[in-house]
Amino acid sequence: MSHKNYFLTLSIAFSACCFSGNAYAISPENHRPVTRAAISAYKSCLEQLAVEDTLSEGSEAIVEFSKLEDESPLIKRYFNWHFYDAYKGTEYAMGESATGARKSMHHIYAEHADDLIDALENNRREDIYEYTGRLLHLIQDMTVPAHVAPIYHYKFLWFDQSDYFDELPEWNTTAFTKPEELCRFDEAAINDMKVRLERLMQDTARGTRERIRQKILVDDDHRLAGKTWQAFWVIRDPDDDSSYPGVKYGFAPYGDEGREGFKKLCESSDSGRDACIYFFKHSFDDAVTSTVKTLLLVNSSNLENMRGDTDK
Repeated sequence: MSHKNYFLTLSIAFSACCFSGNAYAISPENHRPVTRAAISAYKSCLEQLAVEDTLSEGSEAIVEFSKLEDESPLIKRYFNWHFYDAYKGTEYAMGESATGARKSMHHIYAEHADDLIDALENNRREDIYEYTGRLLHLIQDMTVPAHVAPIYHYKFLWFDQSDYFDELPEWNTTAFTKPEELCRFDEAAINDMKVRLERLMQDTARGTRERIRQKILVDDDHRLAGKTWQAFWVIRDPDDDSSYPGVKYGFAPYGDEGREGFKKLCESSDSGRDACIYFFKHSFDDAVTSTVKTLLLVNSSNLENMRGDTDK
C-alpha cells in the first residue's frame, strides 16, 4: 500500500471512529416530532376503527429508532446515502461511488423491510420496533426535495453544503392536518408485505417529486411568479449533457436560486415566505401521513400473525 493510500485510509478510519456523519435528510432530531405526530394520529385511527393496537408498548421505542438511521458512524453514513433513485433497475440508475462501498437507499430499505417481516413472523417485539422505526426514517426522508430530486448535500465539521429544508424550525412546531380518508388506508389487495412497504416508500417519493414540479404560489409581481419549485431543486434528467459532473453519479444540480435560495425565500417578508411555509406544510403532512400508513400496515400484519399463531 502506498503512503498516500495508507494515510487516506487512516484518515477515513479515524473519522469513522470519532465522528457521526451529517449527510442527513431531515435533521435527526426532527424525525421525532414527525413520528410522534403520526403515532397520535395512528392511535386515533385505531380507536375509530375499533382495532387492537399491537405497537402500544413500543411507541416511544419506535420514536427513538426513527432517528437511529442518521446516527451510524461516518464511514457508514458516508457510503450509505438516503437518496431516491427514480431510475433504479435501468441503465440510468445511480452510479456507484469510487470505492464501490456505497449502498443505495433502496438496498438499505429492502434490508430493513426483510428484517421487519422476519421480526413480525417470529414475534420479536424489540426488533419490530427497531425496524419499523428505521423504515419510518427512510420514508420520512422521501418528503425532502433534495433527497428525491436527488441533489447531493452534506454538513460535516466546517464543511457546510447543507439544505435548509432539512433544518426548518417548523419541523418541531407544525400541526398535522389529518386527511379524512387516512384511517381507511388499506393495502389488503396486495398480499406481499414487502411489496406493500415498497409501495409506501415509492408513493411518498413520487409525491414529493410531483410537488417540486408544481408552480410556486407567490404574488403575480414576485420574481418567482410562474416558476416551479425546480427553481430550487432540479429533478434529475438522466439525459442531461451539461457540464454538471454529478449527473453521471445520479444527482441533479440545484436550480437557478442556488443552494441558499430556499432559505432566502423562507426568511423573506413578502409572499415568498407564505409560499415557503405552504410548500413545507404539504411535505410535513406527507411525512406524517406516510408514517401513519406504515404503522397501520405493521399493526395489521402483526394482528394477522398473532391470529395465525392462535389458530395453530
